[in-house]
Amino acid sequence: MPRQDWVAIRYVKFLLATEFGRQNVSSLLARAQIDETLLADPTAVVTTAQYSRLIRHLMMVTRDESFGFTAHGLKLGTFAMMCNAIIHCEQLEQAIKTCNRFYRLVTDDFSLHLKRQQDNAVIELHIHQPLAGPPGFFTEATFAMLMRLFSWLIDKPILPGRVDFAFGREESGHSFEGKIPGDVCYRQACSRLHFSAHLLREDIKHDRMELRELLEKETHRFLTDFRKEDSYTARIRHSFMHDEDVINKSLEAFARDFGISPSSLRRKLREEGQNFHDLRESIRKQRSLYFLNQTHKSIDAIAAATGYSESSTFHRAFKKWTGLTPQAYRQKPQSRTDMG
Repeated sequence: MPRQDWVAIRYVKFLLATEFGRQNVSSLLARAQIDETLLADPTAVVTTAQYSRLIRHLMMVTRDESFGFTAHGLKLGTFAMMCNAIIHCEQLEQAIKTCNRFYRLVTDDFSLHLKRQQDNAVIELHIHQPLAGPPGFFTEATFAMLMRLFSWLIDKPILPGRVDFAFGREESGHSFEGKIPGDVCYRQACSRLHFSAHLLREDIKHDRMELRELLEKETHRFLTDFRKEDSYTARIRHSFMHDEDVINKSLEAFARDFGISPSSLRRKLREEGQNFHDLRESIRKQRSLYFLNQTHKSIDAIAAATGYSESSTFHRAFKKWTGLTPQAYRQKPQSRTDMG
């Protein structure tokens, strides 16, 4: 199985949570080559290629770079124009201030502000008009996009020392939890990113030609990097997804790899809302859908690659997952796609 990076299904559901998204779920997912049945599985994942297709198609049909989340939208080309405005700046502080002024000129729906608090630089996001979808997703996506863009500008990773959100944890996509050195705090006065102020003096390392190449080839990268997770669930999922030889690996073997007892691993998975059996079955389903959609492997070969010693057992499991036999699923017009 070619190496892929994966995005949790919750981010697909967040993108579709606006009125437009809810009314057009089937057509949007079909264009993105995402199986709609995955929405019912909270442990499911999609590839970054599929997620990128969903982002691009959603922007094109809504003509809105905010995906229908903001009250008045952001015209196509807004992000590229902002990038072209800041690429001429000499240092990061000037680039951030230019970015903030740019968005205050083009929208009244939200605003960005740069502040200093002793040795910390703080980027604040203020929402001025109600959002049409989950505020957590819009805020986290905006912060993640800005951090990746600013890190690219200075060729140095910017790791927030703390992130404040003006919403509750139950509204969050948990994009920052466990991935930054500091705290993630909820129900704060406003949403803020805190990072070291000394980075503001960093020189911009790229020019307009490099920016153009980035925008032409990798714009989606700023919005799709929701995949690096450090939870036990994510580590097990990553192992199952990327190594066919471990699909039947036991919980006890994973516990040895992690240096903990099997009972501790069961408890940690339970705390993450998972159990080992259901997680492995979810991965088997994901792998089988991938092979049926994206390869010419035989059904018997797919059964073996997903950990079934007998094809008949695989057939029964697959029909339980999808309501179709593997052959019938492969023959569906929408299932035969490339991973472009």
